[in-house]
Amino acid sequence: MEALFEEAFELDSQEGFLERGKRAFPERPVEQLKKGVASNIKQLPNGKWSWKYDVRAMMELRQFERKYHDEYHHVIRSITAPMLIVRGAESKVMLRGDAEQLQSMIEGSKLVEVPGAKHSVMRENPVGYAVLVREYLKARGI
Repeated sequence: MEALFEEAFELDSQEGFLERGKRAFPERPVEQLKKGVASNIKQLPNGKWSWKYDVRAMMELRQFERKYHDEYHHVIRSITAPMLIVRGAESKVMLRGDAEQLQSMIEGSKLVEVPGAKHSVMRENPVGYAVLVREYLKARGI
């Protein structure tokens, strides 16, 4: 993952970001990488291409996760409240494997995926989101 962010934040073309993706994730199919790159970069007014989000903040988050990995996992495992983990079925941010790992760490939690949604689930499929939350609450008598 770090290979994506270690170099310049602005490139002349989308292909430059694709090449970074290939280096960072050599096991992934090129078509998957193309989709991921296309959904995570934007063209700037100067004609160059850059990430859609603050790369420095992402790097700081990764450093935090590495530094506090054990404590982070301990805190998550200590959650005892009922938990509904909602993931957009097409999300490239909350990957299915990460969501499944989170669910496995929280006893009694439930993972649901909202079809037709990426990361902004409530905005991209508000009805699908509401249906799943309502079903979850109803099953708990709420």
